[in-house]
This record gives sequence, structure tokens and C-alpha cells, in this order.
Amino acid sequence: MRRKWSFILLGGLAGAALIAAACAPASEDTDTTTSTSDTTTTSSTDSSTTTTTERPEVQTITESTDTAESSSETMEPEGPVSVSGIPLDPDARFGGVLTAAATGEGPTFSNWEEAAGIPDDAIQPLLNMLIRPRTWGTLEDYQNNAFFELHPDLAASWEQSADGLQWTFKLRDGITWSDGVPVTSADIKWSYDTIRTGEGLNRSPRAVHFLAVESITTPDDLTVVFNLKWPKPAM
Repeated sequence: MRRKWSFILLGGLAGAALIAAACAPASEDTDTTTSTSDTTTTSSTDSSTTTTTERPEVQTITESTDTAESSSETMEPEGPVSVSGIPLDPDARFGGVLTAAATGEGPTFSNWEEAAGIPDDAIQPLLNMLIRPRTWGTLEDYQNNAFFELHPDLAASWEQSADGLQWTFKLRDGITWSDGVPVTSADIKWSYDTIRTGEGLNRSPRAVHFLAVESITTPDDLTVVFNLKWPKPAM
């Protein structure tokens, strides 16, 4: 019995010692760490060694509040450009063979039926769009958000109705297919109707982007109108 009480007494003393150690104020000999915005310094009062580590410089990109004004100052090309504003290489030539390599692989080369794979690399550069985002320029253009600009391609101009339910595109006159047949608004309507309905395709992964489109009309050969169920600028 005495031995039992001896163990209980020793256990109590040990517990009290641990509690006292935990509640004691921090010793002046403990390490202190001081952080600043530029450096991190770790020092120890019981050691003569001080280590200072420089933080790497962090680049930040801030969105310009005056994108249009900034981009207009940097986007002026020095030489000839395409209808979309893309600078033209004076040494460029028509014809020939362009060989490209890609790591992706897809069942087909159809840009309408595949969401990824080889079509994006091999076929996309061969296609035209109504309008296209800017993909050329300098680092300064990029920092000024110039790559968010939209430029003409098949369409010479476009406008949105006041209620946001109608987009009207005016096509450039004189555009032809590779066989010389003129491109008309009927071609644009057929293309987008096929993509959004998937009719005649194995699949149409981009149809989901056109769920807001109720109908596409062609008032004349150079005008195509997208009528929407609800406003969708990203259409």
C-alpha cells in the first residue's frame, strides 16, 4: 500500500513540474526570428552565427485601368499587316510545305469534332474565324492587356444590340474559298449551325458554347445575325 502511494506522489510531482515548465515565461536565451519585407534574419543569443536570407524578387502584374489607351500606343506595326492587324513577314511566301510536330494525338483532324489533340496544332492555323483575339505583340503589349483585343477576320465589323440578344456581323467583301467560290453569310450560318447542333458530326464538344443561340439568320450575302435566348458576350 505504501508503495502505491509512493508512485502516486511521484506521478503528481512529475505532472506539477511539467505544468510549471509549460507556464514559465520564455527564456531570453531562446532563438528569436525577425522578419522584414525584404529579408528574413534568424539570430540566436547563445550563438555567434547570424544568417540572413534574401527573399527572391516577386514580379506582380497589375491590370491596366486604361487598356485601350495603353495598347493603342504599342500596337502600331511598322510594316504591312493583314486585315486582322497581324504584322506580315516581308519574306513570307505562298505554297510549299509546313512541317509541324505535336505531342497530342486525337482520333481525327477535325477541329469541330475534337476538343484537344492534333487539330489545335495542325488544323487551327489553317482556319478563319469571324473575329480573332490578338496573338502578336511585345511584352509591353501583353502587360497592357492588349491580347484581350478582338480583331477582324472574316468579319469586317460587328455590333451588339442594346438588349444584348443580337449580334450582327458584316463580312468582308471579296473573300473566296480555295476554289475561288465566294464566301457568303450562308456559309457562316451552316458552319455555326453544324457546330451547335452536331448534325452530321461524330460529336461536337463545342456545342455547349452556343447554348444561348436561338437562331442564325442571313439578311444578305454579307450579313449574318446571331439571335440569342439570353445575353452572352462570351458567345
